[in-house]
Amino acid sequence: LILDKFADKLDVCLLSIGTFGSLASGACFPLLLFIYQQVTDALVNYGKLKYIESMNLQNLSHISCENGGFDVPDNATSPIQSIENVIKWYVLFGFLSILFYSIAFAAYMVAAERQIRRIRFVISVCLSKKIHLEN
Repeated sequence: LILDKFADKLDVCLLSIGTFGSLASGACFPLLLFIYQQVTDALVNYGKLKYIESMNLQNLSHISCENGGFDVPDNATSPIQSIENVIKWYVLFGFLSILFYSIAFAAYMVAAERQIRRIRFVISVCLSKKIHLEN
């Protein structure tokens, strides 16, 4: 490839580290969404239970999904408990995402700067040869 023409082993290693970091950072986002889904599910289930309590419903068959209603939640976990259960994972994956992004960015930038320096050197040598040939 033309991109690897000016890269040495350290540049290839830096590009590999950058690729791993960007893949890991990208993998953290779906995990964050999964954790967020657990919190929103708990909030929705809590709202459903509060609705059932406020309406004083004894016969739950007329609010089932077949009648255009909703599923009755199985558990009565409060949203506060569910948020407390997953907040440590949410913060951990958030920090890991930022860390992996920073590693990827730094590795790509260092590899790019090293290759740019080599390209500039080759261009300056070529231009100096052309100037000497014309004189």
